[in-house]
Amino acid sequence: MSYRGPGSLQQMDDLSELLIQIASHGHRVAIVHDGESLSYIGLMHKVSFFAEHLLTNGFGETRPLATALPNGNEQVIVHLGAFLAGVPLIRLRPTATPPQLHHCLKTIQTHGLIASDEILESIDEEYHPEILIRLDWFDNLARTSSLSPDGEGKMASFPKVSENQIACVTFTSGTTARPKGVIHSRRAVANAIKRTIDILEYSPDDVVFVRTALYAQIGMIVQALPALVVGAMVELSTLDPVGAYRNAFRTEPKKTLLFDAPSILSDLMRTQEVTGIGMDRLRAIWAGGDFITPRIQARTFAISGRYISVAYGMTEVGLISVLHSDNEHPEGGLVGFPLPDTEIRIVDDYGKILACNQKGHIQVKTSSSFDGYWNLPDLTKSVLGPDGWISTGDIGKIDDTGKLHLLGRHKEMIVINGFKVAPIEVETVLLSHPGVQHSVVVGTDTGEGKVKIEAFVILREGFEPCPSREDLLELASERLEKFMVPSEVYFVRRLPYFPTGKIDRERLMMISLAGLWEELL
Repeated sequence: MSYRGPGSLQQMDDLSELLIQIASHGHRVAIVHDGESLSYIGLMHKVSFFAEHLLTNGFGETRPLATALPNGNEQVIVHLGAFLAGVPLIRLRPTATPPQLHHCLKTIQTHGLIASDEILESIDEEYHPEILIRLDWFDNLARTSSLSPDGEGKMASFPKVSENQIACVTFTSGTTARPKGVIHSRRAVANAIKRTIDILEYSPDDVVFVRTALYAQIGMIVQALPALVVGAMVELSTLDPVGAYRNAFRTEPKKTLLFDAPSILSDLMRTQEVTGIGMDRLRAIWAGGDFITPRIQARTFAISGRYISVAYGMTEVGLISVLHSDNEHPEGGLVGFPLPDTEIRIVDDYGKILACNQKGHIQVKTSSSFDGYWNLPDLTKSVLGPDGWISTGDIGKIDDTGKLHLLGRHKEMIVINGFKVAPIEVETVLLSHPGVQHSVVVGTDTGEGKVKIEAFVILREGFEPCPSREDLLELASERLEKFMVPSEVYFVRRLPYFPTGKIDRERLMMISLAGLWEELL
């Protein structure tokens, strides 16, 4: 059977509704970045001018705009301006390597590209689209245009755009393969934003701190745009995580909500710099992309008076399930109930639907579903079924209360003598030792047709007595089946992360095989 989230969701027909709402907030502060404030009416003036610029320079439904911008006002203006003009937006990572950017620009023939000088200079001329817009172009945005809001902050006119037209194509990180473009229609983006507003309970009184990347779903679709739709204030940052949070919570106005990767929040809560900086003013702390350990939950509660709420989602659909954790320490991998307009089911390797508490492949069906991968019909067919069910690539189970438990990516599952081991099951046992701060488990190919389980462990500073390798292996042997016990335990000081904040497990395998330990010490 499938499990649907409780309640219902009022769907939005199109992004135009969101733009109208954003334009209605008048002179309230919309965005704060680098100490400068931009009002809603000021934001929409810039958005209107940019939309007009796109239309007068030949952009349109079949002539998209590519963007590779860091966090800042410009990234928000580009998104809203493209949505207003009905121009598909190709979202590229500003941290991507030149070969990755070349691949993306070759895959989709864009009419223009907006990026910093540094990025534009790194791209070979043969991949340059017809129009290049430099970041400093925004410094001279005109204050009025023929499409600008009137005195009430309402938009004078909108181009008529089909709700089924492409709103954006988001290229994934491409860390393990070439980046692939995830296609979303205007209706899908609108529904993703709408349900995020409902689930995270955004309000005009919120001050939402956004450190995560705006080119990704978690930054723009989960945080910035939902906050702007309701009239909240968005504070943007481009600093390193600890510096960003230190600055944010020591300055007014008080921040009410943040959403980040579990690894970033874990590192943040371990530092002494977060104490006494005003995190107790937050009404909610959200994490997505991995699980939160009970120890980090306890530390977060001691500092902020809040537990971390957990969200599970993916680029292809946005948020899938959430767990409000104000009164509990969730076990590792528990990611809560499906959202109101979302169905989740667990299937085996052959597509048979499994009963509750059985482990299998997580599939999801929702109103914010992507339309496919750009120019990759075979991959699209393997992920997006004709009935609308999406294979997430994750392994999990649904318990008898209807809550989803995430056990890891299918490609991260470790196969030992025919038995499948979910890394999170081993990691949770190692984390139960009071001297362990963080643990990551991977399966490394020995080169002899066999795989061994290796654990990378960060110890808690100041904890005595410090656990030894033998202590942790004994703990694992007591609580796990024999084939699940790690062959090796390595003590490290740091771990490799993707830009999204997720652990780079393939990098850990490479480090182990090549002996590049200095990277982790």
